[in-house]
Amino acid sequence: MKIYNYLLFRIYSFFSKGNYNERGVHYFITVFSTFIVIISIQTCLYTYEYYFSELEIIKDISKGSVFLIFLIVGFINYFFFVRKNKFLNYNFTEDKKGGVLIIIFLLFLFSILMLMVVKGRDKVLEENERIRIEKLK
Repeated sequence: MKIYNYLLFRIYSFFSKGNYNERGVHYFITVFSTFIVIISIQTCLYTYEYYFSELEIIKDISKGSVFLIFLIVGFINYFFFVRKNKFLNYNFTEDKKGGVLIIIFLLFLFSILMLMVVKGRDKVLEENERIRIEKLK
């Protein structure tokens, strides 16, 4: 949790330098960190689905339920982590190493997600080709 609190601190320090009030800063922290959590969950689901399961979890999720999941995770994120500024109690400091590690993590996360999306697409295309060939027989 300390790593997640550091991420929240860095988002807070970035947006608090702007011309935003405390409520606006909390809004940005909540949206940005919720987006990162959702992308992390999605990456884990894609990876699990591709390597360990024949279930198609992602395919069954509709656009409305994605929005609902985003809202639920956002509320949980806000009420348990952002609202009371608990991440400021850790006395973190802004350093270059932490910023670079966050950027590397985000690049790694998005790279893995894109890799899993491409592999999943290839898997679907192969399945469609197999079905098309079976129909021709």
